[in-house]
Amino acid sequence: MSNSTTSYICKQCGDTFEPRSKSGTRPTFCRKHDCAAKRVEYNTPRTCGYCDAPVVHKNPKARGPLPKWCSEFCRYEARKKREEESGLAATNKLKYEAKLVTSRAETKKRQEENARPCPYCETLMTSPWRVQCGSAECKRKFNAKRAREFFKQFKEDTGLSYAAVNDRRYELTCLGCGQQWETRCPDSKYCSNTCQAEYEYGVERGTRVRGYIADSVRFSVYLRDGWICRLCNESVDRFAVHPEPLAPTIDHIIPVSKGGTDDEYNLRLAHSSCNTKRNVTPDEVWFSRIA
Repeated sequence: MSNSTTSYICKQCGDTFEPRSKSGTRPTFCRKHDCAAKRVEYNTPRTCGYCDAPVVHKNPKARGPLPKWCSEFCRYEARKKREEESGLAATNKLKYEAKLVTSRAETKKRQEENARPCPYCETLMTSPWRVQCGSAECKRKFNAKRAREFFKQFKEDTGLSYAAVNDRRYELTCLGCGQQWETRCPDSKYCSNTCQAEYEYGVERGTRVRGYIADSVRFSVYLRDGWICRLCNESVDRFAVHPEPLAPTIDHIIPVSKGGTDDEYNLRLAHSSCNTKRNVTPDEVWFSRIA
């Protein structure tokens, strides 16, 4: 088995040398006197060339020479200072301004070559990709033209009117009030904006798990029960607000967790405190306790 030795090139004198130690690290300088002195300077602690702060390696395990700057900000500021002192910054600024003037002239020339009138208001359009000038009236006319072309093509392909095909109505049930109504959109959930607001407000508050009882249904139950709690047969404070103990609330006769619905025949008026105490207790057990 042959032992091959790796050779390296000294960064100071450029000679080829073989490392004496077998530590596995890559040497940078050879063992000559001048190169050894350079090696000492290579590893000597230094300060930032801009702010004089001590410079260290960002990675504690890093090897090699220390950087000249403590941060990218100091590196940028030092370069900016050198360019200002040498006059390079002023030269670069003049070059940038000249290039900017040339670019603007080319852009203006290209816009003049591509200029054409808007087909609806005769306003000049400089962009080659625009089909109308962008005003509200021209957008409306352009969309109307596209719609007419689509309807015409649809009739030529199918032999039927687009309005006649899409005039189908669906009978849906509103999630807010539970009433049925007809609509052209099969994905509609509410019959009005009021029902949507009431339902979404109830879901955000977490007042219902399966749905939201509309205020109209709630008030109808209150009037039907005569503002009397059906769990203790005592009067309810109609001006109190939950979580006050005497505040009016809606109680499900058959709890929702046991298959109860939100229909009005399954609802009754109850104190907030009574409703909380009853929870999902069956009526037979509840009334036997308070008897």
